[in-house]
Amino acid sequence: MFKGRSAYFKLLAATIVLAVMALVFLSPIGNVVFVILLISFIGIPVAMALALIPPIALFLVLASLFAWPVRKRGWKAVLAAFIPAAAAMFLIPAGMNILAEREAQDLVSGDNAPVAAPFTGRSLALLVRPRHKEECLNLCQRALVSGAVQTFIVASMKRTWPEPDLEAEGTAYWLERREKCEPVKLRGKASEFPRS
Repeated sequence: MFKGRSAYFKLLAATIVLAVMALVFLSPIGNVVFVILLISFIGIPVAMALALIPPIALFLVLASLFAWPVRKRGWKAVLAAFIPAAAAMFLIPAGMNILAEREAQDLVSGDNAPVAAPFTGRSLALLVRPRHKEECLNLCQRALVSGAVQTFIVASMKRTWPEPDLEAEGTAYWLERREKCEPVKLRGKASEFPRS
């Protein structure tokens, strides 16, 4: 059927066949077939081979476009069109990635928020809403036991709006070594430590 045909004609025929196969593969029906092949153990190699069809079809379309001006010069000229097609398949996405990275850098260049350094203070205060108990709950206990802070203050604010009540008084919690410790009473999610 292809005997006596030019090299470009054969390339164009292969391109059309693979392009149609790629369109079928990328359709919803092709996606369902692909998933079914992946689920069945035997169909995994077939599914992987089918996944190669769209990029190969794109490569052949590009090669056909680059081979169009030299289509009457034989196989060598047609095969030489594969080089710019391969370069285009690499350089276009690489260029788009570079542009996307530059745009992302431009978008974040105005961000002035410095990276927060680890907390180095000895005391930490937690301001709770009015009428909340000043208990040493989960955050307080973890901060004290881990040694992140030496003193943890829980203060109940009298007002929360528009500005927090920074004059609020609260209860300070800390850990200390003693010869004899009073028992800790546990109730619910809170722990009652002896107050000083």
